Amino acid sequence: MPDRGATALLQRSKWAVGALAGSAFAAALGLMMALRESSVASEALSGDASAPSRLLSAEDARVQVARLQLVLMIVTAVVFIMWFRRAERNIRNWDARGLPFDDWWNVGGWLIPVANLFVPIRMTAVIWRATDASVSPEIGEEWKTKSLSPLVPLWWATWIGGTVVFLMASNQIGAADDPETLRSALGLSAVSNVLVLAAAVLAIMVVRTITVRQATRAEFYRVAIPDPPVARAI
Repeated sequence: MPDRGATALLQRSKWAVGALAGSAFAAALGLMMALRESSVASEALSGDASAPSRLLSAEDARVQVARLQLVLMIVTAVVFIMWFRRAERNIRNWDARGLPFDDWWNVGGWLIPVANLFVPIRMTAVIWRATDASVSPEIGEEWKTKSLSPLVPLWWATWIGGTVVFLMASNQIGAADDPETLRSALGLSAVSNVLVLAAAVLAIMVVRTITVRQATRAEFYRVAIPDPPVARAI
């Protein structure tokens, strides 16, 4: 009998990967727009008379791309958390024990300020370890002895780094009142887009790898996760 949890995870992974690919594309566009505007700002500093008008055009293009990035970021967050919630619930249904957080943290951990800096990465590490091919059918606390791929912390580091640099760049761009300070702020914006792009690519690898690991485990042990009970109207 096919494992319903692993099947549901596979379906959700397709949405998550698609959204992450869109975010990666938007980050690449953001990088191009930041570099373009920075180049025009340099021309303005050199005394090019046409640069000011072109700078306004470049700024408008960057702002439009930034709006696209915001929309895609929200969509990606929603579908990624849906995938993550299913992956975390699967290991609980496979009797993983000694988990560091209660079930509701698989959503709340992403939304609560400060907690969202460390809860998601800890939970991702648990999911990764618990789906190690050598873990027995009833996971128990055996997952604690398994190793973690460098891919997981590298993904999280690039995501946090990209977010921090993005906030710094946004503040500096908003406060820039001359081409020189604008060019410096746009340099930070370019760095943030590179980090976000890298984080999206790494996240795709994390999603695909964990999904495959859970599917392989489900196939190997033939674990069947029942559907949750349906509440009956009284």
